[in-house]
Amino acid sequence: MVSVDGTNDAPQANDDWLMVDANSVLSLPPTGLLGNDRDPDASDRLRVIAVNGLDVSVVRTVTLASVRC
Repeated sequence: MVSVDGTNDAPQANDDWLMVDANSVLSLPPTGLLGNDRDPDASDRLRVIAVNGLDVSVVRTVTLASVRC
């Protein structure tokens, strides 16, 4: 008899960089943020739960302060 115990591998989240003109709104679907992220466990679902440390949900709008570079 062979017994195999799987492990839950951690997802690989990659930074996202978006630009928008001043006083403009940027809207994108979750796939826009998750497109470059991967989970080795094919059955696991990726989802956005925080932006810059702020909890977010499907119905919440996230407003970020202006940053000058």
